Amino acid sequence: MSLLRAYSSASLRRPYLVGSLTAGTLFGLGDCIAQKAIEKNDGYDVARTARLVVWGSAIFAPLVTRELRLLSRIEFASKPATIAARVAADQLLFTPAVLAGFFTYSALAEGGSTTDVRKKLSDKYQPTLLKNWQLWMPTQIVNFSLVPIQLRTLVINAVALGWNTYLSLANAKK
Repeated sequence: MSLLRAYSSASLRRPYLVGSLTAGTLFGLGDCIAQKAIEKNDGYDVARTARLVVWGSAIFAPLVTRELRLLSRIEFASKPATIAARVAADQLLFTPAVLAGFFTYSALAEGGSTTDVRKKLSDKYQPTLLKNWQLWMPTQIVNFSLVPIQLRTLVINAVALGWNTYLSLANAKK
């Protein structure tokens, strides 16, 4: 439990740094799981993992840290209305933009062109967004209902290990 307290304390003092280190690590680990445990690749694509670490630490984590702070400002007279508004804002405004950003970043970081970006978005965006909603709407209901703000990124990152593995697979699928 002291490790959780230390993480919570560090998250309060340095939310962007802790979030970036955590997300980068979990995106990298998710890709590692995707490559070795699921795809069972003989080799290992270090550049693929590096791209996901950069996405998680330099782009995703700062965005989600800021977003969680903004969502925490949404307040209504009742707790259920507040939670519903936060989940709706997260999943209907933030998530679609971030997911489009992920596939755009991935295509460009892989050396692709704007045509490759459009193809990736056309092929992968909608099914991935639907899977996202199946996982993340219930997760965020629990997160916004029960978890203190300084630990919400940790909850997201804990669930995200499986999600990051899925994203890596969805992105790498030909």
